[in-house]
Amino acid sequence: MTSPRRRALGQPFLADPAVAARIVDTVGATSADLVCEIGAGPGALTGLLAARAGRLLALEIDPVLHARLAAALAG
Repeated sequence: MTSPRRRALGQPFLADPAVAARIVDTVGATSADLVCEIGAGPGALTGLLAARAGRLLALEIDPVLHARLAAALAG
């Protein structure tokens, strides 16, 4: 699902899943780590990070994207 970009928030969204996977591999989070993702957006990295990190804190100030991300990752 494509998310609307808000110019005032300067939202460049990561769209390439291969790049997202390489970023998460580079982070190297383990189940012992707490990862903080600032500007989670539509969640290109969030789900991947959540699967690897022991805990994930994903921050998003856009209320529309926050609601979508919270719904997608509930549970």
